[in-house]
Amino acid sequence: MAQHQVVRRRALILLLGLASLQPCHSFLSPRVALGSLLVLHACSVSSHDHLDHHDHDHHDHHDHHDHHDHHDDHDHHDHHDHHDHDDHHDHHDHHDHHDHDDHHDHHDHHHHVELSAASWEREVLSHPHVWAVRFHSALCSTCQSFEPAWLAAVGAVPGLHWGSVNIDVRDNVPLAQRLGVLQEGIPNVKLINAGSPGGVVNVMANEEVFGAEELIAKLQAAAAASASLDSSNFYQPDHAEL
Repeated sequence: MAQHQVVRRRALILLLGLASLQPCHSFLSPRVALGSLLVLHACSVSSHDHLDHHDHDHHDHHDHHDHHDHHDDHDHHDHHDHHDHDDHHDHHDHHDHHDHDDHHDHHDHHHHVELSAASWEREVLSHPHVWAVRFHSALCSTCQSFEPAWLAAVGAVPGLHWGSVNIDVRDNVPLAQRLGVLQEGIPNVKLINAGSPGGVVNVMANEEVFGAEELIAKLQAAAAASASLDSSNFYQPDHAEL
């Protein structure tokens, strides 16, 4: 911009100089005056174009920065989303794995499981510990009367796992028959895996239904007579297969 101002000043000086060569009463010749004006106009236009170009470049520079910033923000956002997505997957996988391991490795002393013929092998027979199992029916009034005593016993004998089999379910009837429950009657309580893996110890049949205290005492005596506590404080068969 300073260069254009110099050119304009020189053109103005030239115009004034030419005027000084003329008589005081005369004017510049049309050709000289026109040439000087064209020089001044060209300088003015060039200066204007330069300013426009500078403004345009400045605007483009800002646009470039804005685009770059927007692109960076987008990349950062994508990276953040991707990272969050990975974290979510990692957290979800870890949580599922943890839950699966907890369920697979052990049951809590106070955990009560609804067992069935379909789950018997997986939950009970493949398990290294002793189970206290109740066989019952919702159609049995004695079973309903026995319910509070059973629930009081669950967890009251440390070292046992606890489960119930509902023989109202047709698929569970053959299991109950195989274990002698149908002959003995319900409600019925047995220790499974007692003495040896798959071994059965009868604790209570419907001919003599116990209250809570007597049931707990019977379970403690039967467990102590047929099993021993392992390092995790659960009863395992005395003759467990190694």
